[in-house]
Amino acid sequence: MYMQHLPSARSTASHSSVEASTGAEQLQLRMAAEQPAHDFRIGGSAQDAPRAFAGPPPPPGADGSGYSRLSLFDWRRFRAKLIAGSEEAWHERLQRNVNPRLKDVETWAHELAAPEPGCLLLASPDHFTGQESQYSQAVIFLVQHNANGSVGFVLNRPTQFTIGTVTTGMEVFNACPLMWGGDLGRGTVQMVHAFDAERMPGARKIIDGVYVGGGVLDAQEAVARGQAKPGDFKFFLQLFGKAPGHLQAEMDAGKWICAATSKELILKPCINLPVPLWREVLTLMGGKHSILGRLTYGDL
Repeated sequence: MYMQHLPSARSTASHSSVEASTGAEQLQLRMAAEQPAHDFRIGGSAQDAPRAFAGPPPPPGADGSGYSRLSLFDWRRFRAKLIAGSEEAWHERLQRNVNPRLKDVETWAHELAAPEPGCLLLASPDHFTGQESQYSQAVIFLVQHNANGSVGFVLNRPTQFTIGTVTTGMEVFNACPLMWGGDLGRGTVQMVHAFDAERMPGARKIIDGVYVGGGVLDAQEAVARGQAKPGDFKFFLQLFGKAPGHLQAEMDAGKWICAATSKELILKPCINLPVPLWREVLTLMGGKHSILGRLTYGDL
C-alpha cells in the first residue's frame, strides 16, 4: 500500500481544504512499510489510539472454521433481503433510490445495530455543531472496527483541490477531486477503489468489491492500459479515527446512525449529486430514517 504526504490540511463546516505548496513540499509517495499510514494519537494518549490499519478480519473459513462457503455469495446483500422481509418488499425498497444516476443499479441500505467493517456511519442531525461541525451530515465509510480502534473515511467532503493542484507525476489523476477523509493522520492520502490485490498489489479488501490502498503507480498503469478510469479511484486526505470503545460510546449517545449499504453507494462520485449522499442513504433505509431526512431538509 502506498501512502502519500501533503504539507498540511484544514477543514471548515462548509467545505474542507488543504494548503497546497510547491517544490520540496509537494506530495510525495512512500511505502507504508517505511512509515505507517495510520500512525496517529487520539486525546494525547498513545495507548488509546487506533493502531496501524491492519485490514479487515480474515474471511470465514480462513482460520479453519469450515465456513468458507459463506464467501461464495454476497452475504451483505442476502442479509438486506432478509431484513426487507420478502422479494417484493426488497424490490420496492430498491425503487426508493432517489439518485437518477443509479436508477439501473441495484442499491440498498438498512440499519445495523452495531458498526462493522464496510458499513457507513451517518452523522445524527442532533449532534456535530460548533467545533465538530465539519462532521455535520457526514457519511463515513468504516474500513476498520476492532479491538485496535475504528478507522474510516468521510465520503462526502470534497476539498477545494484536485490531485493535479497539489502534486505532479500523477497526470492521469489530475482532475480527480481530493476528498477530506477526516481530522486525523495529518497529510496522509489513501485510495478507495474496486480493484482487488491481483489487479492492484497491496490493496486490502474491506467488503466484496471495495478495496483500500495499493500502489499509485499500479493505478496509473491500469488507467493507461484502459483497464480502469481515473474516476474509479477515490483519494482521501487524512482519515476518521476513534480509540477502542469510543465509537460504540458515541453510538450509544445517538451521535451516529449505522447502516449496511451496497458497494455502489460507497464507490460513486459524491460531488454535485442531485440529492446529498447523507439524505440518499437515509431514504434508502426507509421508515423513521427516511422521515428524519425529510425533516432535516424541511420536507415535512
